[in-house]
Amino acid sequence: MIEHFRTFTKARIGGRAKAMVVTCSREHAVRYKQEFDRYIAEKGYLDIKTLVAFSGTVALDTGDEYTEVAMNNGLREGQLPKELRKTPTRC
Repeated sequence: MIEHFRTFTKARIGGRAKAMVVTCSREHAVRYKQEFDRYIAEKGYLDIKTLVAFSGTVALDTGDEYTEVAMNNGLREGQLPKELRKTPTRC
């Protein structure tokens, strides 16, 4: 999904294109974000980042708990629309 985004989508709308993954559960949203972030870091892709949206706290079978704000590095729900409107940083 990330390679498809980088190859086919990212340059659209004047380089401001976004993508959204809709999952069947909040747990899946957490796991996708974790994996996307791991993959992006592994590849050294400094030109893209992820945000996650879900309500409440998600507890995984590992015993770890996640919130939207914590996973978005302190970015609160009300700040998401403004963040999504930003022009991405060019590297």
